[in-house]
Amino acid sequence: MNKPLAKPHTAKYDEHTAEAPSALMEFLTTTYKDRSRTTIKSYLAHGQVTVNGITKTRFDAPVVPGDIVRVTFGHVEKPFTNKMLRIIYEDEHLIVIDKRNGLLSMASERERVKTAYYILSEYLKSRDRSARIFIVHRLDRETSGLMLFAKSMEVQHAFQNNWKGSVVERKYVAVVSPPLKASEGVISSYLA
Repeated sequence: MNKPLAKPHTAKYDEHTAEAPSALMEFLTTTYKDRSRTTIKSYLAHGQVTVNGITKTRFDAPVVPGDIVRVTFGHVEKPFTNKMLRIIYEDEHLIVIDKRNGLLSMASERERVKTAYYILSEYLKSRDRSARIFIVHRLDRETSGLMLFAKSMEVQHAFQNNWKGSVVERKYVAVVSPPLKASEGVISSYLA
């Protein structure tokens, strides 16, 4: 039986709507009169301040009337970033990624680390040491596109057991190099 995943730490925050134009530092020092400038600079430096949902680290960022300024207190989880894949969707059961070409889906005899599976495993383990992921399907190394990973074996099996019923259409787009000689036409290729 799988152990439930630990809930991510939810930090406390304050939200304020700007009523007059100002620089962000001015807005923050006016709003938080009980805090030192050093504390407010620390909020900015640690990515704890957002304006309309966008993290701001510069003290001179403009704030205009209607902007929503949020200050998060406590640890702010850094967003996942990797040049070879991007997380498109994540919930308690699934992760959907956009994999770049050149990245293996899973380990091979020669490569164990530069894989979508390894990168996502490390990401989840950084939040919860007991977290695991399960590959639902693969994409070839030179193929880019969306991949689905499950966070439990039960979810993996549910998708794999009904894969043909779930995936009703597959589309592939290819970049042809060098360019074709004819300026128009149709190329048909049937995949098994």
